[in-house]
Amino acid sequence: MSDRQLPLASLVLGICVVAAAVILAVTWRGNVKAAQTLNITGSAQMDLVSDLGIVTSTVRGEGATAQAAYERLQAQVPILLEFLRGRGLPAEAVERQAVNAWAIEEFDEHGRPTGRVLNHVYEQRLRIESPDVNLIKALALDLAGLVTRGVNINTMQPEYLYLKLSDVKVEVQARAAHDAMERARRIAEASGARLGPIREAHMGVLQVT
Repeated sequence: MSDRQLPLASLVLGICVVAAAVILAVTWRGNVKAAQTLNITGSAQMDLVSDLGIVTSTVRGEGATAQAAYERLQAQVPILLEFLRGRGLPAEAVERQAVNAWAIEEFDEHGRPTGRVLNHVYEQRLRIESPDVNLIKALALDLAGLVTRGVNINTMQPEYLYLKLSDVKVEVQARAAHDAMERARRIAEASGARLGPIREAHMGVLQVT
């Protein structure tokens, strides 16, 4: 996954903190004549809000025959699509994925198949995306209510993504470098030393929590 698409599924409404650390090796001169190196770690963080929410639901149709199961599925999907349109979602925000089908077989008391089919099942997954993460959160809660309209639906936990992480990476690392220099300056002042030029800089791993 690229750094422009970061999953934040466990975060409420997609709110997260991006943190970075920078380690600087700074030359300084203290009471001794020789130049010494001071290693300083700086850190910074930024609050971000996800710019894309995703919720996935699966609609299920069952029947005594494959045709009956398929027709049951096809009768339910339009109800879901109508519901989504009523919530302001355009058609392109909904991706209908391939239909899966299988038969539920009968087994005897020894766990052996009898060759008899008890039921047929057809399922279709629908992936719903929106930059309005509050809407996605609400849909994740409200879609289950479609059962009252005869829709056999199962909805997964929503996902929240941030698609512009590379745009903020440079800024948060620059803040961490500034923090490291400020720490070095304070240490030098407290010890009566004088800072020299930066000799090395190491960027830590960008973290999202």
